[in-house]
Amino acid sequence: MKSNKIFLYLLINFLGFTYTNAQNKIEKKYRSKAEDSYYDGLKKTWKNKDFVPVDIYVVKKIPYPFIKVFKQNNPTPYYNENPFLGMLDTLVDEDVGDKNEFLRKNFSKIDSLMEIERSEKVGVVYKMSIIKQGRFGNRWCILYFDSKYDDFVYGGAGYWLAISDNDGKTWKQYYTGLTESFYYSFKKNSKLELLKDADTFQIECVIIRKKEEVPHPMPPNYEIVQDSLSIEVDIREIIKDSDNDSLTDIAEFKMLLNPKNADTDGDGIIDSEDRNPRFASRNSELIKIYNAFFGNYHRSNDKGIIEIDNSNLSDLGKNKSDSLTEEMDEISLLITDDKDLQGVNPRDKTLIIMTSNEYERYKDIFPSTFIKSEISPMFKCDKLKDTYKINTSYLTGGATYIIQKTKKGWKIFLLSSWIS
Repeated sequence: MKSNKIFLYLLINFLGFTYTNAQNKIEKKYRSKAEDSYYDGLKKTWKNKDFVPVDIYVVKKIPYPFIKVFKQNNPTPYYNENPFLGMLDTLVDEDVGDKNEFLRKNFSKIDSLMEIERSEKVGVVYKMSIIKQGRFGNRWCILYFDSKYDDFVYGGAGYWLAISDNDGKTWKQYYTGLTESFYYSFKKNSKLELLKDADTFQIECVIIRKKEEVPHPMPPNYEIVQDSLSIEVDIREIIKDSDNDSLTDIAEFKMLLNPKNADTDGDGIIDSEDRNPRFASRNSELIKIYNAFFGNYHRSNDKGIIEIDNSNLSDLGKNKSDSLTEEMDEISLLITDDKDLQGVNPRDKTLIIMTSNEYERYKDIFPSTFIKSEISPMFKCDKLKDTYKINTSYLTGGATYIIQKTKKGWKIFLLSSWIS
């Protein structure tokens, strides 16, 4: 028995050594001094700062002129210590008393109810996402969560409003410009009727702020800055589309687009249909390569290699598996000063591209941003001719790709990937 343990120990160490040795050989093969220099330069710009909560003045500021905030008498309790607690009032038709205790004893029951809400819809909204719904006359509104315009990992989901004026036969969905964690947080168990009138929705809320950085993979802790509040929002401002391009003024404000110009970048494609609405798409050899990371121009072969034929750049239709970085149907933020990257032409993903200076100003206005896509420059590999590396990241994962020159164009394949 002892000899078997010794053999197993030696085998594990041998396999670990073999794997590490193989990885080291691969890294040496594709090593790039240009890559090392690039990231060494980035490290010099990093600043280690202790986390400081946002000033109370900032979090209390009313974010839009069409929003009114009121003092709420006899407020509904706000449950922020556990995400399940605020849902119990809508999941369970009874007074549960101590919600923590009820959740502990009935977790399987609550989980089953939540599973139903994950799969069922009310109108066009999944039950799980609904905060509150209400009717006024012929208007039916559903207030809900969606992460289309917000980074749900680092900022929380956005608040959206679905509206039907024909008893649910057709719906339109609108971004409110507000996010659950910045800084007005709605109470799902609010006692107020959602619709005060046909043009105003209302809900109880608290003002919160983060107490710490996001301790990935766990959500951060928040503290209540002010409770006993309610908020009223003018629906007419939520649905306003000044340039009739099918993007509301609020959405264009969030995207740094011009709400009074249906084609912000002047490329002949209206903003709502433009996958790169801030910068006109262009053609170059580098852009052809970058497009492979953001669209469906090429399909990989049975070896996982994408081949780019410079003489035949055709669109193969929407297929998410073709895009090297596509994981979720979200609008993404790309921060780059690279002119070629700014000129990409995505096919199945909308990119809001900002320069680094624009992004620094943007953060002061919008504490919650779109989910970031990141892609590095192309780094020349030291020991290989016409061979380059690109690093990408999205949400909590990333990958390194190798790009090699061929007779017809280029080929791209995955070198390594990571997730945190």
